[in-house]
Amino acid sequence: MALLLSVASVGCGGDNTGTGTTAKDMTLVKDMASVCGHPGDTGNSLGVGKYCTKITDCSGNSGAILCTVLGSDNAYFCTMSCKGADMGNECGENAACVCSGGQCGCFPDRCK
Repeated sequence: MALLLSVASVGCGGDNTGTGTTAKDMTLVKDMASVCGHPGDTGNSLGVGKYCTKITDCSGNSGAILCTVLGSDNAYFCTMSCKGADMGNECGENAACVCSGGQCGCFPDRCK
């Protein structure tokens, strides 16, 4: 699984995409296409696994302040960087550190 920690520039617009599709409609499409992260997911004590659609959705977490939506178009959960699987459980309960391409991030157990 590719690591979803890369940062991308995202433009923001109004509620209408110009095609008659509202932002609410687009959120429903994202929810159905998500490989991990769904509305109502609360995450663990660090916030890993909490549902998010924008980075500010993770800002209140104690550790996982990044939203995977920055690097993925089909994952919607809060995450944080970690040092590797053999460094203990730095991702908190029900989550693990997953590494790919020299980068490591916390993934909810249900997503691995």
